Amino acid sequence: MGLLDQKTSHVADLEVLDNNTEAQFQIIEAEVRTSDKTGREFISLTLELPNNPAVGLVYATVMGLKEDDEPRKADTMLRRMRAFKQAVNLEPDDAIDLNALVGVTGFAIFGQEDTDTGKRTVLKRFSVSQA
Repeated sequence: MGLLDQKTSHVADLEVLDNNTEAQFQIIEAEVRTSDKTGREFISLTLELPNNPAVGLVYATVMGLKEDDEPRKADTMLRRMRAFKQAVNLEPDDAIDLNALVGVTGFAIFGQEDTDTGKRTVLKRFSVSQA
């Protein structure tokens, strides 16, 4: 079957979590990338929600610092990094081992975002509570 002949009627629509829903995630992929636009390094995460499989995959980033970041911006990025580490049971000063992250679970607050194909679930912030 060629590209132009593919059938799509059997594909279910994704479910979307309500705004401000706390849910468990599991990391299925983690890698360091560099933004083409800013040159900033970031951790790119692919997450699944084990208790909400119809949601599909959720993509999230944790941005790194740049030497020329002003202090307020640096603190904002460090707070998100700290929240991510806490959500996956790492200590604030622990180094991150990307390979060890695959399979790790944690909690986050999710919301909705409009896309060209409808709404999708997005990660709003990492959470340390256990829903």
